[in-house]
Amino acid sequence: MVWDQFPRPLTWTLVSQEVPSEIKSSEFIYGLRAWLTARGIRTSHVNGNPESWDRRYFDRLPPTTPHRIVSICPSNTEIVASFGAAERLIALDASSDFPPSIQGLPRLGMDLDVDVEKILSLDPDLVVASLSVPGMEKNVVKLHKSGVPLVVLAPLSIDEVLQDIMYLGQVCDADAQASATCAQLHLRLERTHDVLCEEPVRLYLEWWPKPLFTPGRACWTNDLAARAGASLVFGDRAGQSVEVGSNEVIARDPELILVSWCGVPFHKLKTGKVLERDGWHGIHAVRNGHVYAVDEDLLGRPGPRLVAGCEAIHDLCNAVKATRV
Repeated sequence: MVWDQFPRPLTWTLVSQEVPSEIKSSEFIYGLRAWLTARGIRTSHVNGNPESWDRRYFDRLPPTTPHRIVSICPSNTEIVASFGAAERLIALDASSDFPPSIQGLPRLGMDLDVDVEKILSLDPDLVVASLSVPGMEKNVVKLHKSGVPLVVLAPLSIDEVLQDIMYLGQVCDADAQASATCAQLHLRLERTHDVLCEEPVRLYLEWWPKPLFTPGRACWTNDLAARAGASLVFGDRAGQSVEVGSNEVIARDPELILVSWCGVPFHKLKTGKVLERDGWHGIHAVRNGHVYAVDEDLLGRPGPRLVAGCEAIHDLCNAVKATRV
């Protein structure tokens, strides 16, 4: 990273960053902002001074319409495909697997550590990167230093996902197609609004089982859940993804538990392991049989398929509400 070259220790949290004044270069600030953005934060507090930045701060737009696009995050790949530009993709991260038409494209490594030198050797006219997961800042900083045309997406809500589809569509000179895609997604989202007047279902969404990780306040899944008629039980915690204790989950007594482990195929999601956890038998969701597996592709990728995730949660929330006394 940009700051690895400096010998003095840096003390950073999501709300405060102590930085020696002699190393506050523009390159360093870019890296710091990328680090924070990847954790759902858009305001730095370097040595007590708050500074915010626009979502497009990290971008370096191509001078002409891009036709050789590299995507290094699955959600970005799906966004590019959603407005009909999949044929312009020339290489992808190892995890991009949708739509099926992109399966044969060259791979660049896992999305947290792509091969930047290989990317540059392909001479792309646009790289679509992401800051939706901690660790992705390493890719963004390296690509920024290389000078390659770059768009970086890091949405925190469904509205921002739709804005990103429109924005990237404009960059790719596919405005009309992107607009049509967003219109269709809006129509589908409107069908979940009928539950908003009821008491939200208490939802525990599990990103990882050991240790337990779940979305925090800065994750797009809060908006996703709210639109579907639910409220994340740890949506009050700072950060995008937070570690919690088993007893904390028990105390928050969710009515609905969704197992959606990051990077784990749907057929390997084991809801039975949740039912067997010590002390969890008394949780509403466990007691009433509302523990389900949901494909992580529909919840963990901030792209167009989040709408399908919203629809899935909506249906499960209705099942929970039907059993309320």
